[in-house]
Amino acid sequence: MTRFTYEDWARPLLLPHEAEYILPPDTDDGGDYQVIGMTLTGPDPIRAEVLRLVSLDRNGTPMLDMLFRPVEAKEWPEAEALTGIGPAAVAGCEHMFRCVPDIAMTLRCCNHIVGYNAYFQLAALFRRGVTWRASVTDVMVEAARMLPLCGYESRKGFPSLRQCAEYFGRGEYMPKHDAYEDALATLECYRAMRDHQRDIEEWRERT
Repeated sequence: MTRFTYEDWARPLLLPHEAEYILPPDTDDGGDYQVIGMTLTGPDPIRAEVLRLVSLDRNGTPMLDMLFRPVEAKEWPEAEALTGIGPAAVAGCEHMFRCVPDIAMTLRCCNHIVGYNAYFQLAALFRRGVTWRASVTDVMVEAARMLPLCGYESRKGFPSLRQCAEYFGRGEYMPKHDAYEDALATLECYRAMRDHQRDIEEWRERT
């Protein structure tokens, strides 16, 4: 099976004005953003199907929390073992393509989208017809840039969401392979990274 690199799905979704974009401008209210979390049937966002999609507002209130019945996949044992979402759990749910207008409308209510491995998640949505107008912050990428500056080194290049949450002292928000928990942990890491905005600006000046 073909393996896609991060750049394979990130580049087509990266808007020109985002080429040097890291975190949103540091405004008093932090901007209007949503944080997404997602569960798929497999590791490839182009071929796998979305099982669950969660979007939280900046306060952690769910804007979306939807389960979907896959169109093609009949079983996904590896994903089920991790998430607990099996065929029986989604048997009575809609196919995702029927919900695309509602998903797109929700994402268009914000001017910024935040995610952990965000372009992986957005590639899965874009592949199925969901579009958005918001700019994007991938907390995973920014953590990989920021944590070495703070003395953290990851052998794999990108820290996991669990490692990021631990580093920022957000252990109570530790993700449990659940789309909602992932989104909540991402939100907390994002908030912590905004608190470290000065460190990021210093890193920018030195690179």
